[in-house]
Amino acid sequence: MNKILLIATHTIHFGIFLEHVVRIVPLAQMREIPKAPPWFIGLLELAGKGVPVMDLKLRLGLGQPSPYLLTTPMVVITWKGKQAGLIVEDLPGVCEIIQGDLMQTELFTHDGPPFLGVARTEANGCILVLDPARLLEIQLGEEETFSQEAMSQLIASLPLLT
Repeated sequence: MNKILLIATHTIHFGIFLEHVVRIVPLAQMREIPKAPPWFIGLLELAGKGVPVMDLKLRLGLGQPSPYLLTTPMVVITWKGKQAGLIVEDLPGVCEIIQGDLMQTELFTHDGPPFLGVARTEANGCILVLDPARLLEIQLGEEETFSQEAMSQLIASLPLLT
């Protein structure tokens, strides 16, 4: 059995395997990134690292963001040493799925939306399981890809969002 953190955004339940969740933190002050995509909200300094923060609702193309409040949850995720913060609307809890219950994985190719597949849960029915590898493919501008190290170097020179 694998545990999944349930994430609610735009009336849709998503999930991410707990092994990819570093921590859950309240929304904090971030540094703005010039010329970033609209879903890339900024950089958060966390434990001395520059952590990119994205609005999951915007990243998935689900409409306009909800207002950001101090109580808005942010899930910090990790994949192969990279981290990112996901601004979400709600965290309904944790559930377990059987690994074999991850279905329709063939629908989600590298060029498609950032999901591993669909999982069935008892409490929430079918949920889309987020793929942290594809969520962490962050490109700024047309072709330039920034690594975690580059983001850490940038954070000190950028103005704080007000």
